[in-house]
Amino acid sequence: MKVSIKDYMQKYEKKHGEQKKNGTSGTFHKEQCSEIESYETRHDSFNLHKKVKDLAGLNKKKSTSLLLDKNDKIIPDVKGKLDRWTEYVKELFEDTRKDQKFYDNMIGERGPSISKEEILHVINKSKTGKAPGPDKIPNDILKLIGIDHIDIFVQLFNDIYNSGSIPRDRLTSTFVTLPKKANAKTC
Repeated sequence: MKVSIKDYMQKYEKKHGEQKKNGTSGTFHKEQCSEIESYETRHDSFNLHKKVKDLAGLNKKKSTSLLLDKNDKIIPDVKGKLDRWTEYVKELFEDTRKDQKFYDNMIGERGPSISKEEILHVINKSKTGKAPGPDKIPNDILKLIGIDHIDIFVQLFNDIYNSGSIPRDRLTSTFVTLPKKANAKTC
C-alpha cells in the first residue's frame, strides 16, 4: 500500500485543525507546522513527506525484545536470553570437521604443524559477501588467493604457532548481534 503526499498532507491538515480547535497547538506544533509549510512552499517533497510522517508517528520502528528458545517458547528474562545467545554462538562456531586426527607422537608441548589443507578448509568454509574484520581483508579476497599462494599463510600461521606469540590484535574479537529481519524472535 503506497501512501501519497496528499494523504499525508490531509492527515497533517486534519491534525493541525484539531489542535487549533482544541487550543492544544503550542509553540512546538506551530514551529513544526511552519517548517512543513516551508517545505511545501519550496516544493521539497522529500523533507515534507518525512516531517509529516514524523509528526503523524508513522516513522516509529516497531522493535521487539522477544526471543524464542529451540522449542519456540518465549524467553522472558535477560539471563535466559544471554544463555540462548551463548548457546547459539557456540553452535555457530562448533568444529564440524569429521576427519580430526589425534596425534600420539607429539614432542613435548608442541603439536603438529598447521597444514595447507586446514587453512584451505577454513577459507572455503568462510562465507562470502560479509564485512571484513579488524584486518580489513574480506573473505572474498582470501578465497581468490587459491592454492598457488596459500604457502604464505601456512608459513605465517606456523611461525605464530611455533613461537607461541599470538599478535595482540588476534586475541580479541567483537561480536555484535544485528537483527536481519524485523521483529526476529530466534537467533
